[in-house]
Amino acid sequence: MTTKKINIGISSCLLGEETRYDGDHNYAPEIVEAWDSAFNWISVCPEVAIDLGVPRETIDLVEVDNQIRLLRTNTRTDLTNRMNRFISRQLTALDRQHLHGFVLRSKSPSCGLSRVPIEGENGRVMHRRGQGMFAAALVKRFPFLPVAEDGKLKTESARNNFLERVFAHQRWTGCVTCSKSKKAVVEFHNQHRIQLVAHGIGPLKQLDELIANHKPLSAARLKKNYGELFFHALERPITPPRATVALKQVFRELKPKLHPKRKQIIENAIKDARNVDAPISRPWGMLRHELENHSLPGLFNQSWFQPSDSELKLSWFGS
Repeated sequence: MTTKKINIGISSCLLGEETRYDGDHNYAPEIVEAWDSAFNWISVCPEVAIDLGVPRETIDLVEVDNQIRLLRTNTRTDLTNRMNRFISRQLTALDRQHLHGFVLRSKSPSCGLSRVPIEGENGRVMHRRGQGMFAAALVKRFPFLPVAEDGKLKTESARNNFLERVFAHQRWTGCVTCSKSKKAVVEFHNQHRIQLVAHGIGPLKQLDELIANHKPLSAARLKKNYGELFFHALERPITPPRATVALKQVFRELKPKLHPKRKQIIENAIKDARNVDAPISRPWGMLRHELENHSLPGLFNQSWFQPSDSELKLSWFGS
């Protein structure tokens, strides 16, 4: 059976489309080629979409009367309203695409998520803490959507973290967004406890407290509060020490069922996993195998031990 691809938005230039102001592209093979088998790319170029042409005059974000405006660099033509009209239409269209992530071109005045230069009316850069117009509207409209810039996806750790958030978002929309009950949020939380431990005990405690005291909340408020905390927690990368805490927690429950020799092998693999050079996937795979063999559904059915085929192939699970 063919697995349906996941819809992921992406800045057009990163796909190799020649949409840059100078007629070139910013093709990102480490993203596009590596993930093409699992993702259906939804290409967006705001600047081409508002008919600025290729090649074209560059554009800048400029502070004018305490407001950020989008201006052409040389002629200073104000494109703000035109861009806002496009953004409104595009976000509505993207809502129908059921996206589970978005990869943006870094530092772009339209697509940059962070560190975008903001100029004063004199043309001098005031600071580099801006967001591109489209990027800012995207994260405001879809606050739980995993979004990353290509410049922040250069390392394997960063790419694995983005992938993890993408697949978690897919589960979230499937299990929670489509349900009107608070029970769906509670079940989602219980299925993701070990995964959350791997991102740090602190965020898990916050989510545990929310779930423990959720009764006065409406289903909509619970989903909003939980989603904010959960996806913020996943932004913290899984480090070897954090992963080891999660692995040890599972191992403690599994330990009484294991043969002494097997127990020692797994324990040594977990100790090795604290080393940056040792793969987390080795003790993870051992524990997953034993959980299946010893019929511990409460642990085996945790999201951390049930990655989809695509997640297993693309992320550290399959390394």
